[in-house]
Amino acid sequence: MIEIKIHECKFADNPFAAQKRLSQVEMFLEGFKELCNKTGMHKVDMGGIKATGAFPIRLNFDDGTYIGTIKCLKK
Repeated sequence: MIEIKIHECKFADNPFAAQKRLSQVEMFLEGFKELCNKTGMHKVDMGGIKATGAFPIRLNFDDGTYIGTIKCLKK
C-alpha cells in the first residue's frame, strides 16, 4: 500500500514569514504528483472537443498499462 502525506500548510523561503494554508486543489495536485511518481505514471492522454476544451482521458504507466479517467474515478 502506498502512503502519501501532504502538509496542509506551505512554508515560505523566508523563515520569518508566516505559513500559507494550501487550498484543497493545491493539496490534491501535490498528492496526485506524488502518486504519479510512486506508481510510475508517466503520461496523461488528453482529449475533448472545441466547446469544452482538453481534458484527461487516459493515465499511462511505465509498465505499459493504462486506465481511462472515467473508469478510474467511477465509484
